[in-house]
Amino acid sequence: FQEEGSEEEEGPIKPFEFLAEMTDEQLIALLANEDVPVIAIALAQLEPGKRMAILERMEPEEKGKTLIELGSLQDIPLEAIVEVAAKLKEKASYLPKPIEFSRGGAKEIADLIGEMDADEGERYMQTLQNENPELYKDVKILVLTFEDILANFPDGILRDLMNSVELDALAMAMKGVEQETIDKVIGNLPQKKQAMFEPVEGPQPKREVDDARKIIVTSAKQMEKDGAFNLADMMGGGEMIE
Repeated sequence: FQEEGSEEEEGPIKPFEFLAEMTDEQLIALLANEDVPVIAIALAQLEPGKRMAILERMEPEEKGKTLIELGSLQDIPLEAIVEVAAKLKEKASYLPKPIEFSRGGAKEIADLIGEMDADEGERYMQTLQNENPELYKDVKILVLTFEDILANFPDGILRDLMNSVELDALAMAMKGVEQETIDKVIGNLPQKKQAMFEPVEGPQPKREVDDARKIIVTSAKQMEKDGAFNLADMMGGGEMIE
């Protein structure tokens, strides 16, 4: 479906052009939870091979309904087609990048999210939870956040981790944390460091607090690489035996 441009030399507007650059996995995530007419409109824009690949991944009932809908798209007004394109394009902009939808790619996704700032990482995780709940569960176990460290790390590992971080970074990272949690963290430090710790007073830029917390998360990841602990076990994803 193409809408003619206002000037002939500019050629037709292609509202669904963004679909051509998407992988099968991304397309499946994009169309998840959409109504059958929307799915059919999107599939009609794909080249036959890719269209069939997406259809083959559908449940039989949904596939049948979609095939029927594909046969009646001529009844849908052009305005509705363009509106669907705009909606899907916006939704596509929030999808993780192609590597994040590769099979068995939970570790790759976790590593990518670990490089993002806190807000962006949270947004991607929310998108992943909505579009691919099973993959989200696998990734969640592997994504380590500052909040996870405070909530899940046992005292011994927490002590070793926080003791490896400069006091200035630790103080900045603690900004906005509940006093009870701060007391627990500082109480785990050697007495000399406890005496030297000074909380950061006054409002601080969120970026600086996030940067300080990222230093701690990076140190924790290095500890895992060095064999100090297993993150999946720490986050509750390891296999347990009664």
